[in-house]
Amino acid sequence: MPKLEEWEIKKYWQIFSSLNPVDNKLSGDKVSVVFKNSHLTDDKLSKIWDLADIDVDGSLDFEEFCIAMRLIFDIVNGDVTSVPDKLPNWLIPSSKSHLVQADLAVRSGSNNDATSVSSLSDGEDEELSLNDDFDWYISPTDKQTYETIYDSSCDRYGRIKFDSLNGLYATLKNVPETAISSAWNIVNPKQYETIDKDQCLKHHNMI
Repeated sequence: MPKLEEWEIKKYWQIFSSLNPVDNKLSGDKVSVVFKNSHLTDDKLSKIWDLADIDVDGSLDFEEFCIAMRLIFDIVNGDVTSVPDKLPNWLIPSSKSHLVQADLAVRSGSNNDATSVSSLSDGEDEELSLNDDFDWYISPTDKQTYETIYDSSCDRYGRIKFDSLNGLYATLKNVPETAISSAWNIVNPKQYETIDKDQCLKHHNMI
């Protein structure tokens, strides 16, 4: 299955940062400069924008920017011949999968379209789906910060306990304890006493 590579994410981050995002988002005007450098037709670029702007807020955050850039590069490089009608599963970030599911349900005229919802994960359970597609949209800068926190908090086996992160939680003045606990439970659905590095990075990114 295709995936976004680490070097690719870093390249997109450099482009994204150079366009001076506001509140970690880029407007259509700023993105259009990069889009037009691809020399794709306006109708293709418009379709790519619509696919990437998952939350339909008229701007692209870093996750959505990565989606758009990968779609553009795949067409420019000849890996695909046309813009897909819907996002491929591997390009859907976990944090926005519920938005894609809701859109599918609306399009099908049903709020309980189990077939469409389940197809997003190709039958994988939630934990596996998170592991597969969660970390690609953590910005390199944030990832480095999270890894530093992990390295200073984990035990000699590389495991993290909830209480090990109390120092971090104490700095999050505007984040409710319920949100912190919820983020822990999402990355640790089986309620183990400890989590690993991958889960820890996800946890940090969610809070």
